[in-house]
Amino acid sequence: MKAYKVFMWLGLVVLFLQGCQSEVKPIDLVKFVRSTDNGLHKQKAIGSLLLDVQYRPVDYVIANEFRKNNIDPKAYQHRKEELEGLQYYNLKIGFTGNTQMDITKYGIQNDTEQQERLYYLSFHMKHDIRMIQGQDTLAPVLYHFERSFDLSNHRTFVVAFEEPDQNYHNDKTLLLDTPILATGPLKIKFKKDHIKNIPNLKI
Repeated sequence: MKAYKVFMWLGLVVLFLQGCQSEVKPIDLVKFVRSTDNGLHKQKAIGSLLLDVQYRPVDYVIANEFRKNNIDPKAYQHRKEELEGLQYYNLKIGFTGNTQMDITKYGIQNDTEQQERLYYLSFHMKHDIRMIQGQDTLAPVLYHFERSFDLSNHRTFVVAFEEPDQNYHNDKTLLLDTPILATGPLKIKFKKDHIKNIPNLKI
């Protein structure tokens, strides 16, 4: 009987803590997720190469799309139903220092190789990206290479995977193993505790 009461008490504490999870306005949620201090935005340097990965929870995607604090609840719910079931990431591959080199030109010798590189980045690099989550190894279900024509030294890829772990019992590890970088497998890990700590969106 005593053990039962302890179990019930612990359950109430958990429910209380869940109910006390903070709520923030859309603009503050965007700042929270983008900050490198909260474990949701990771950067990894390998020599002159810089890998930048941003985890994008559904509420962050919505807040970033509407770009205002007074989101209509019906519009919010409609968009959330469209986005739920997947986990979203921005992957940036760039180079450190003051250079105009980018991944579309890295190691390229001629125009033919340039076209092959652009084709690979647009259509085939998705086969070299995986998400490791518990016992699951997931391939992207959405993949988009943003063709940029500015002088930035990085290029952005938008990827999404299925979400088999809605309650976040496992860490997430983004794996990039592309032959064009010749670095071997690159891993970026997102801890489950950081994901659970994301504030709720206040609309």
